[in-house]
Amino acid sequence: GSTILVSAHNTTFFKNLKDAKEGNVFKIKTNYADFEYKVSKIEVKTLGNEAPVNFDSETEQLVLYTCYPFSPMSAVSNQRLFVYCDKLSGPVAENVEVDIG
Repeated sequence: GSTILVSAHNTTFFKNLKDAKEGNVFKIKTNYADFEYKVSKIEVKTLGNEAPVNFDSETEQLVLYTCYPFSPMSAVSNQRLFVYCDKLSGPVAENVEVDIG
């Protein structure tokens, strides 16, 4: 029901993220449900003081991110690729309070 942030290496699990385009649909299958998200925006951001993700959002959004650029020669980079996706389908989470103490 809110922002979901997922990251992975650009040379392994997210190596194909370089081909993402606005309008693409990502399908995620879990053991409890299937979800679909549509890419709404793609941005490259330099690490700094700007928060690239809104964790206070009241709508569900999937944000995928990885190091940028996509090159095995760029071992250290201060840039990240962010792929913002809006939820198309899947179950709606209910607000649940969790007591951690």
